[in-house]
Amino acid sequence: MPKARSVKKRPHNKRSPAQILNFARNHAHKPYVPLTTSAASTSANRALASQPNNAPAAVHPHDRSTLQLLLTHTTNLLNDALAERDTALAQLEEQSHEINDLENELELQELETTKLDNIRDDLTRQLMQNMHPDIQDMENELSQQGIEIIMLRKELFLARTKNSQLSDSLLRAEAQLKTNYSLLRNERRKTSRGIAANKLAHTVSFLRELEVLEAKKQSDLLEDANQQLEKNISALEATNQQDKDEISRLQDRSRGLMKKIKKLQMRCLRAPKVKSNAVAKAKEKALVFKLTHGRTYTPTARALARKLERHGCSQEFVGVVIEDVCNAAGVRVNKRMSRRTVGRSIGEGAVAAKIQIVDEMAHASSVFHWE
Repeated sequence: MPKARSVKKRPHNKRSPAQILNFARNHAHKPYVPLTTSAASTSANRALASQPNNAPAAVHPHDRSTLQLLLTHTTNLLNDALAERDTALAQLEEQSHEINDLENELELQELETTKLDNIRDDLTRQLMQNMHPDIQDMENELSQQGIEIIMLRKELFLARTKNSQLSDSLLRAEAQLKTNYSLLRNERRKTSRGIAANKLAHTVSFLRELEVLEAKKQSDLLEDANQQLEKNISALEATNQQDKDEISRLQDRSRGLMKKIKKLQMRCLRAPKVKSNAVAKAKEKALVFKLTHGRTYTPTARALARKLERHGCSQEFVGVVIEDVCNAAGVRVNKRMSRRTVGRSIGEGAVAAKIQIVDEMAHASSVFHWE
């Protein structure tokens, strides 16, 4: 016989109660049919499937376990529902006891209210009995006051009629007063017009006199003002002429000053160049040792030649020595002294020495004094 196909079982702990209930509802009316692969098994399965629903069918072990779980779950739910019902019944009993207590309290309060109503009725009866004579006295007083009110109304009517008569007489008196006042006002206006005319004539004459006096005063003031104005104009013209002269003098002076400023500016502009030229000339003069003045040798140059010759320098090399020494000192010599010039300077020096000796002897105060 062919083997039936094995069916994997799912663990029960992974199904919720709702899933178990749905599964039971869907598979409660279906018979268990084992799955086979052969033709015989398929025919057997068809035969089993063709059986009526009320026929007894085999129950699969998996379905049995699910039904047991469903049964336990439903029993638990029923137990919980019963426990909740018991608690609800206990609460209802407690509430019924509380309601009974409240009803008893309400009955007691109703009894107390009835007692209070009875007491109130008794008190109202006693008050009415005690206040009855006072009410009669008040009614008598009210009737007397009503009679007095009627009398006062009559007096008020009489006073109103009298007041109307007096108002009519007052209106007539006011009309008469108005007519008298209008007549009096007209008379006053007539008299005031005459007085006003006289006053107006006097005031007009007085104003004319005042106008004449004011005109004279104004003319005098105008003449004085014109004279003062002429004096001021002449003074202003004199001052204006003086100012013009002063302005012309200042303009001339400013022109001279501007020329001087221009010259000084030009000097300032030329000063660096002049200074540089002067410095250059001074440097040239300082760096040149002039042996001659014009075309003749200076006494200094001749004395220098004599000193060199006296100290053993040859007359031929005196000029060369002077030039070499000056070049070594950074000074230029404008001319070289020749041998002949050196000899002449030596001879001139001897002659000059003799002349000096003779001059000294001539001016000496001694026995050798010659006249």
